[in-house]
Amino acid sequence: MVQDCDNHGIYGTHEIETIEGEKYQITSTHHQMQCPYKIKKSYYDIYAWANRCTYYHGDNMSESIVKKLKEKEPEIVIYHKPLTPRCIAIQGHPEMMRKDCDTVKMLNNLINTELNKIKK
Repeated sequence: MVQDCDNHGIYGTHEIETIEGEKYQITSTHHQMQCPYKIKKSYYDIYAWANRCTYYHGDNMSESIVKKLKEKEPEIVIYHKPLTPRCIAIQGHPEMMRKDCDTVKMLNNLINTELNKIKK
């Protein structure tokens, strides 16, 4: 985990981009950030990311990890390590957004897609 980063714990929202190239606004009520780059790439997929920070602080923040964070700051990550629960980690707080906004609709669709994968 990145213990401290800038330009995220701000009032309002900030932009994220999905793997499909779509852009959404998500709440920016955090000053910490998940960092999947310390585990095998085959155990996760970054579904959406931002590019806002100028610094990252946390345990074991190597130069290579900071370089990856500068390329893609993980906002929505799907973790799928074998023999562990499949999960979606969402950096922002969509529960604080209007239920009818595009971001919440996208997240609900993503959750339903992932649930359908588990059911198969």
